[in-house]
Amino acid sequence: MKINDKYIIIGVYLVVLLITVSYAIFKQVITSDQIIEYQLYTEYIKTGIWSFHVENIVNSCLLVTYIPAVIQRITHINAELLFKVFPCLFYSLMPTFTYLTSRRYTGKIYSLLTVCIVLSSFFFLYNPAIGRVGEALGFMTVMIWGVTAKRFPIVLIAGLLLVISHYATMMLGIGLLSVAWLSYIIARKWGREFIAFSVVLLLIASSAYVWHWQIAKISGEYIGGFIQSSTLSLSTITNPDAKPNEEYGLFPNAEYGFLTLESRDPVIQTAFGKKFLSMNIPQKMELALSWFIVLLISLGLIYSIRKKILTHTYSAMILFAYTAVSLSVIIPYVGWYYGAVRAYFSCLPVLAPVASIMVAGIFKKNRTGEWLLSAMLLLHALCVAGVIHRLFGIIK
Repeated sequence: MKINDKYIIIGVYLVVLLITVSYAIFKQVITSDQIIEYQLYTEYIKTGIWSFHVENIVNSCLLVTYIPAVIQRITHINAELLFKVFPCLFYSLMPTFTYLTSRRYTGKIYSLLTVCIVLSSFFFLYNPAIGRVGEALGFMTVMIWGVTAKRFPIVLIAGLLLVISHYATMMLGIGLLSVAWLSYIIARKWGREFIAFSVVLLLIASSAYVWHWQIAKISGEYIGGFIQSSTLSLSTITNPDAKPNEEYGLFPNAEYGFLTLESRDPVIQTAFGKKFLSMNIPQKMELALSWFIVLLISLGLIYSIRKKILTHTYSAMILFAYTAVSLSVIIPYVGWYYGAVRAYFSCLPVLAPVASIMVAGIFKKNRTGEWLLSAMLLLHALCVAGVIHRLFGIIK
C-alpha cells in the first residue's frame, strides 16, 4: 500500500513532537542556559514589556523569552509548562523538513531513514528540548527546504523567525543562504528566481543586522567577538607570536599548541581515539558507528556531486555545511565555545540526505540497502541511548 507523502510528513512531525514534549514535561530539568531563558521569560510575564537594557545575549532570542511570555499573559497557561513545550513545536520541524528536503532527491523509505540519521544523533537524544537552539534549528531546516524547493516566501518567513530565535544558528543559516545565492552567479542563472532570492537574502540579512547590531546590540557584539577570537586562535598556526589573550581567542589547553589533539575539546579528543583502549565495548561501538555515519555522509557528498544529482544551490549548501563542521574541529576556539558535535548536528538537515541518496543509488531497487542502513541506525540509536550499555551491565 502506497502512503501519501502528506501523511508521512504529519506522522513524522507528530512522532517527534510526542518525543520532545514527553521529555520536556516528564524529564526535563531547567538547567544551564535554560535558567537564563526562564528568568527572562518569567520577568517578561510580570512586565509584559521587552527591555533594551538587559545585558544578556539571550535577551535577543524573542521566541524563547518574550513571545511565549506574551502568550502566557493572554492565555494564563501554566508558565513552566508553556516554557518547556513551546520550543518543541518548532524543534519538531527539523526532522520533518529534513524528510521533505531528502524527498526531493530520493524515495520515501530512504527519506525516512534520513530522518533517522538526525534522530539517532547524540545531540538529539540527549537534548530533545533545547530552547532557543531547538527553535532556530527548526526554522533553519524549513529555510533549507525552501531554497531547494524554490519557495522563497517560505524562506523569508523562516529566515525572519530564525533571526529572533538564536544568534549563532542565524549566522549558520545566513551562511547557507549566501553560498546558495552565490551558486546562481557561478551557474550564470540571472532570471527571476535569482532576483527573488536576492531580495529575500537582503531582507533576512538586513533584519539580522538591525535586530542584533542596532537594537539588541549585545548579541551582535558577541557574534563579532566570537569571529575575532576564532580568527585569532587560527592565526597561531602561521604566527606563533599571535597568542590568544584574556579578551579574544583564549581557549582551554591553548598551551598545548594549535596542532595538538590536547588543545581540542574533550568530545573531539574522544572522537579521534583518545582513551580508546580504556573505553568499554558499547562506547567503542558507538564511536565506530558514529564515524561510519560520517563516512557515509562524506562519500554521499562525493557521489551526489559526481552523479550531478543535486541542484547547484543544494550542492553549495552541502559544501558550506561540511566546511563549517570541519572548521569546528580544526579551530580549537570554535570547538570549545560552539562545539563540534553541535555544529555537526546543526548541519545534519543539509548533510544527512546525501548519505541516503548514495545508498539508494548503489542498491537501486534492491531492498538490501534499506535493511542495512536501518540496522546500522537502530544499533547507533541504541548505543547512544544507553540500551546497549545496559546489556553489558553498564549504566550510561
